[in-house]
Amino acid sequence: MASGVQVTKKSGPKTTKDTWWTQFWRSQFIYAWFSFDKMEAMGALYMLYPFMKEHYKTKEEMIAACQNHVQFFNTQPYVANFIIGICIAMIETGQSQEAINAIKVGLMGPLAGIGDSLLWFTIRPILFSVGAGMALQGNVLGPIFAFAAFFFVHWIVRYHGERIGYEQGTKFIERFAESGMMDEVTLAISMVGITVVGCLIATWVSASTPLVLKAGEGEGMAFQPVLDMLMPKLLPALATFLAFWLLVKKRVNPMIVIFIFMLLGILGSVAGVLA
Repeated sequence: MASGVQVTKKSGPKTTKDTWWTQFWRSQFIYAWFSFDKMEAMGALYMLYPFMKEHYKTKEEMIAACQNHVQFFNTQPYVANFIIGICIAMIETGQSQEAINAIKVGLMGPLAGIGDSLLWFTIRPILFSVGAGMALQGNVLGPIFAFAAFFFVHWIVRYHGERIGYEQGTKFIERFAESGMMDEVTLAISMVGITVVGCLIATWVSASTPLVLKAGEGEGMAFQPVLDMLMPKLLPALATFLAFWLLVKKRVNPMIVIFIFMLLGILGSVAGVLA
């Protein structure tokens, strides 16, 4: 979200050791404020809030920053700390709210894929397989080991991910800010984010029609292959544009939009228009 508020920085260290630990423990609850329209946005704001209290002096600055950080955000929860660390570095170096939000949107998709593959689908199955093997042999410590080991792993990823994101993010941002390339980097990351969203539409949004065009007594021609020749995934794209129009242009409540699509799906299926 754009903001015209100018940031007034505090002097001295921006983030204390106590604040780092507070943000780390708060990251355990990133899903506590999960919603269908903003996903992890409120959880990310909850993580950032202790640092924001240290950094922003005025009420207007806090309001502008909070409004920016309640925009849509969703990634693998354990790697979210890395993105939050970069956001802290960007705030400290005086980057715009638009640039900060572009970084969040651009990184959340790729890091979600890395986090899911590494943590959900590799490390967790290995650890719980070991724990299950111990349990099958009658060792009561099997499940305890599995849970304790996985908690240890994701705590390490959370804590050091945020520190690495902050330290490397600071160097990255300062280098590109000095070279005048921050706008280009922000644009490039925004394009990556838009590309990821487009891929998600084609992958996750499902809509097709069973309509058959008949001319005479023949079997007729299915309408869906015609649409696919014009533009693959055309109906999912139209459904996405409708949702965007309702949410952004008409400011319709997200829950109402969900019910609208449920109703359209039911009526379209009954009428034989939607598969």
